[in-house]
Amino acid sequence: KLEEALHLSSVGGERWLDAELHRYIGELYLVKPSPDRDRAREEFGIALDISRQQCSLSQELRATMSLLKFASTDADIKSATEQLRTVYSQFDLTCDFKDLLKAKKLLGIN
Repeated sequence: KLEEALHLSSVGGERWLDAELHRYIGELYLVKPSPDRDRAREEFGIALDISRQQCSLSQELRATMSLLKFASTDADIKSATEQLRTVYSQFDLTCDFKDLLKAKKLLGIN
């Protein structure tokens, strides 16, 4: 159904949700009985690219958190953590919306 939603957004020209759809697809690849980490990483990368193209910092934050949450090697964890710090630092930290609180927890910030 998510891939169908991507198709419909491309046909209709309403692409504002594409980053989230790719992020969800990536997460689904990781909860399958036989997880596909490479495909998930690819979907997270697409989500990051789209969110950056659309200047959607909140979607970039969520895609980066997914990337970190499912990172499996030390190098991937380090890279995703650095990316998350960069994205997190761009927010007005006086706001306490749910995704910022999650990011703060992932980064170990008190």
